[in-house]
Amino acid sequence: MTVKGLVPDVVTYTCIMNWLCRSGKVEEAKSVFREMEEVGVIPNHFSYATLIDSLFKDGNAGEAFAFQGQMVVRGVGFDVVVYTALMDGLFKAGMPNDAENMFQVLLEESLVPNCITYSALIGGLCKLGDVNKGELMLQEMEEKCVSPNVVVYASIVDGYTKKGLLDEAINVMKKMVQRNISPNVFVYGTLIDGYFKAGQQGIALDLFKEMKSVGLEEGWRKLMSYYRL
Repeated sequence: MTVKGLVPDVVTYTCIMNWLCRSGKVEEAKSVFREMEEVGVIPNHFSYATLIDSLFKDGNAGEAFAFQGQMVVRGVGFDVVVYTALMDGLFKAGMPNDAENMFQVLLEESLVPNCITYSALIGGLCKLGDVNKGELMLQEMEEKCVSPNVVVYASIVDGYTKKGLLDEAINVMKKMVQRNISPNVFVYGTLIDGYFKAGQQGIALDLFKEMKSVGLEEGWRKLMSYYRL
């Protein structure tokens, strides 16, 4: 990757790795990481976080842990980005207790969780069915003046819906709207599916009409097309 004797710096290498990972080319990203080391450019915490996050998402927890260990050995500091990637990955790897412990370590290190951190935590809890704890974390982030986004609310809506608690789910959507956060097609889709399965077709159709009225019909078609593939 050297051009006219110029070697890219760690920011350039990490940006390339990030792009490759987002494109699903994790092996190529690992090759860039190795090249970076070979030319004497020292990876930083963003470099490691990029690979760790993608490896967990790829289902390769073992290799993700290996990179975590490499960080420790090399004395690379863990920041909120790294802890978030590890916590999210631990949930995905079926290690929820370790994931929650990672969140506590983050707090003990006097780091401040951001919206992405809380989103990963709440999403992981809700997928496990612990929606009440997810809502408690939502309250905590609001108390700490961390503004929740649509992904946070969507996780809680999905969690309640899967438990058949449709009144609670719809109340969360109403809370979103009160906070000027517009429900997306996933929120509407989750609720519509939940109400149809509960035999409450009238409410499901009303939600579908509401979704169309706010301009999300095309998104709904794309979502349905995706799940039919």
